[in-house]
Amino acid sequence: MVSLIEITKQSLGKLFDRKFDPAIVKLPQVNEKHESNIPGLYIIGEVSGIPLIKLGLNQGNNLTNRLFENKPSLNLPTDVYDVLIVGAGTSGIGAANRAQELGLNYIVIEQGKPANLIRSFTKGKPLFMEPLDVPLESSMWCEESSKEEFLEIWEKQIRDRGLKINSHESVSDIKKLTDLFVVTTSKGVYKAKYVILAIGKAGNPRKAGVPGEKEYAEKIAHFLADPDEYNEKNILIYGGGDVAAEAAIALAPHNNVTMVTIDEELVFPKKRNVDKLRELEKQEKLTLYLDTHLKEIGKDSVKLEKDKQVTEIENDQVFEMIGSELPIKFFNKIGIKLDGSWDVKRVLFLAAMFAVFYSVYAIKAPWWPFNQNLFTDPAGNPLNWKDYLTFNWTIFGFAKNISPSFWYAGLYTLFMTYFGF
Repeated sequence: MVSLIEITKQSLGKLFDRKFDPAIVKLPQVNEKHESNIPGLYIIGEVSGIPLIKLGLNQGNNLTNRLFENKPSLNLPTDVYDVLIVGAGTSGIGAANRAQELGLNYIVIEQGKPANLIRSFTKGKPLFMEPLDVPLESSMWCEESSKEEFLEIWEKQIRDRGLKINSHESVSDIKKLTDLFVVTTSKGVYKAKYVILAIGKAGNPRKAGVPGEKEYAEKIAHFLADPDEYNEKNILIYGGGDVAAEAAIALAPHNNVTMVTIDEELVFPKKRNVDKLRELEKQEKLTLYLDTHLKEIGKDSVKLEKDKQVTEIENDQVFEMIGSELPIKFFNKIGIKLDGSWDVKRVLFLAAMFAVFYSVYAIKAPWWPFNQNLFTDPAGNPLNWKDYLTFNWTIFGFAKNISPSFWYAGLYTLFMTYFGF
């Protein structure tokens, strides 16, 4: 018979199971104008929660408009840029294209190539410019196309319009000195009135964190650029989103593909992708494991775990497609706060909430915070510190004698802290 303790453990385990959910992401703190907690530093694009191509273009275009449309010239020294844009993804290109149209002194710093994320997409991937009911506000081309057609047209537009993009240059630090920013990169130091962070997350793929990742890193990838490079291979795809689904669909016809996701159902891929996965599974061209974890990566195999049962399968290649992570260390270094991050204001708010709840439930208590003066009541006078060494003032005595309302307020505050408020 299962003991009461075991039942309690299982129940609490389910209650506090906070496995990664790609729909829940901590984002930088920005206001309605996309300005961070650092005045003059703006955050847009995928890193701010806007991953779609058309929306990213609009966001970059509109931010530049808002900053400069009524003041196209800031009359700054020639060595100071009006705006420095970090990242040449869709949002960064949208901001840069509008800056070019307004005649601004600007520069874009990109650690890879323009549209890096789109370059990482699977060969021939169709790009859908959703949402369809949102009009395009940028003059950059943006229509449904294949990955290759999109990149060809964009590269031509970037050349023809003379967008100022420094490729293969990474930003290492951003500091604000008085009313200007000093941006340090791998190739130099820049000054700018405004900084727009339009970086994506593609350069920070999330790792599974399992044994074998470092030892067999050569067989692990996070993107599938060309499925034709793989033929008759034993391939594991670890992930439950559209990227993982599309990779599985592309590789299944000519390989032995196993797709593994921690989700109990295929809730994140688009319906058309789910339908294709189910059809491939029915045709026995794809093996699908739901509610399953990658446990270990070996030289010629991988181990999977479900319901404490471990299964080992042959493997030549692993694709970890479990999303990407924000550059938290970089944000911390330059002082950008994240949603839900703890600061003095948040701690004080939590303490105040605790005091309010406890006070409401202790309103009829004989002392603190009502009815008695702490320094006239021996039981509550902190100067009688020797009395606190007795049993009743140890943690055990305290737990025994404290009012139930205290525990209610304490537990309530802990739940608020854990689940967020």
